[in-house]
Amino acid sequence: MADGAFSEQTDPGANPPEPFGEAFASTGICLNARVVGDEQLVIEKFRNLCTPGLKIILVTYCDDPAAQQRIYDAVHAETS
Repeated sequence: MADGAFSEQTDPGANPPEPFGEAFASTGICLNARVVGDEQLVIEKFRNLCTPGLKIILVTYCDDPAAQQRIYDAVHAETS
């Protein structure tokens, strides 16, 4: 497993998502991706991470429970 922070609210030195998605795709290594921010930011970072063959655990947080549910729904709709 590898871990990365992908938004400045998660870590001021956040990682760019695309290289992580590419590097870990089809390796069997699971990426624990942490993204704190608003709904649009979290979904954008998730989309930028997603690469065919990537195993990912997406850990998110936003202040609005309804927005958190929409993030969950959007992520699951894109991965189904």
